[in-house]
Amino acid sequence: MNPHSPGASPEVLIVDDSAPSRIIIRSLVQLEGHRCIEAADGPQALEILKEKPISLVLLDVMMGGMSGLEVLARIRKERTLLELPVIMITAGEARRTIARAFALGANDFVTKPVDLPVLRARIQAHTTISRLSQRLEEEKRFSQNVVESISDIVFVVDGNQRITLFNDSAERTFGHPAGAILGQPAADLYVDPSEGAQLFDIALEQGFFFGETRCRKKNGEEFYVFQKMSVLQRSGQAMGLVIVAEETTEKRKIEAERKRIAEVKDEFFRIASHDLKNPLTALALVGGALKMPGLRRESRDHFILVLEKNVAVMQEIIEDFLDFGALEDGELRLELGHVDLPEIARRVIDANMAYARDKKIEIKLQLVGSVPRVAGDPFRLRQVLYNLVNNAIKFSQSETGIEIFLRPEGEGVLLEVVDSGPGLSDEDMGKVFQRYQRLSAKPTGGEKSSRLGLAISKKLIEQHGGRIGVWNNVDEGATFWFWLPASSSQS
Repeated sequence: MNPHSPGASPEVLIVDDSAPSRIIIRSLVQLEGHRCIEAADGPQALEILKEKPISLVLLDVMMGGMSGLEVLARIRKERTLLELPVIMITAGEARRTIARAFALGANDFVTKPVDLPVLRARIQAHTTISRLSQRLEEEKRFSQNVVESISDIVFVVDGNQRITLFNDSAERTFGHPAGAILGQPAADLYVDPSEGAQLFDIALEQGFFFGETRCRKKNGEEFYVFQKMSVLQRSGQAMGLVIVAEETTEKRKIEAERKRIAEVKDEFFRIASHDLKNPLTALALVGGALKMPGLRRESRDHFILVLEKNVAVMQEIIEDFLDFGALEDGELRLELGHVDLPEIARRVIDANMAYARDKKIEIKLQLVGSVPRVAGDPFRLRQVLYNLVNNAIKFSQSETGIEIFLRPEGEGVLLEVVDSGPGLSDEDMGKVFQRYQRLSAKPTGGEKSSRLGLAISKKLIEQHGGRIGVWNNVDEGATFWFWLPASSSQS
């Protein structure tokens, strides 16, 4: 049984090997309304202390067998001065003995013959102190339990900016056990310790601080917290800080995702209102023209061709938009196989032949050496090369040429699309593979696009473990290229 539990009945333990002395002291103590229990020697007293809820000990110094000083030393191994007051009873022993008793942990002493008013005052004083101490300890434990139960991160630093309290949530978040972190510099919890120390100084100077900053876990992982610092004071003097913090890393991710979704939505409406407006207007005009009575066959065929081209433009814009969204979300999966890039190139040339013929542009395929197969998704690689060739046609003048070169390069294959267009400015070079970028060069035939093709191409090539880039040619035009590892060198 815990002798200091709230429901325990307090008693005074009288320890003296003289029965007459115990009787005299007991009568005096009982007159003050205290319950008493007696022990005739040290061992008996120690057994009683294990079993009974004792609140005060009156201990004779000079006893046969185990002396009062030995009993006192044993008591102090288990109980502090505040937990269990011990008043030594002396018969005029030397001052050295009394000093030794205080050194061992005696709270006070009285001399024989015992003076009732003196004993009464000392018993009252020490039982009151003990009771208040127990109450403070209970309140401290209650406060500690409250702090530990808080889901937020809570830690306390002293005037030297060292950690004196670290709650369960702080332990879980930072990965530091409280026993290991107590007494350590609190600034070390921050990614930049000098910034952490500066924030503490600001809080001490202003009386508070709140804001977001970056902290570091025991494993080195960085994360964001929003923290509130308040000054702990005693008698008007700042003694330290209590910091209550909430991890905001997930909130930042959610906010970033919301922002991205909002940007996607805005871009979708931009596409719907601008990029799709012209082809939809053309479709409406064609639809009206096809209803005209007496429309000749040549005119009808022309209008049908216009209709098909505008539908193809809208389809390209919408598919690019959806593909880029899937790539951004990590939802686009590759169907890998052994891909013959020259065959892919021939199919892309065929698909763009009518477009190139309309602009009087010749497309040539040049194979340099034996071109190995690559490990990739044939549909997605055809999509990349189609974007590059289609762009080359789009920005090239009539009666020019486009060449596609394929050659072995290191442990892979290099593909180059060389056009005769205007090339790229230095500014364009820095943003050509970014989404929704308007470049300084304009399509020579006023063509429309999603402005996503090159951004999609870059992501797809990188997803294949390859590289993609562009440079300006020496004379005119630009060369867009990509490199892919050969099948034998790609896992």
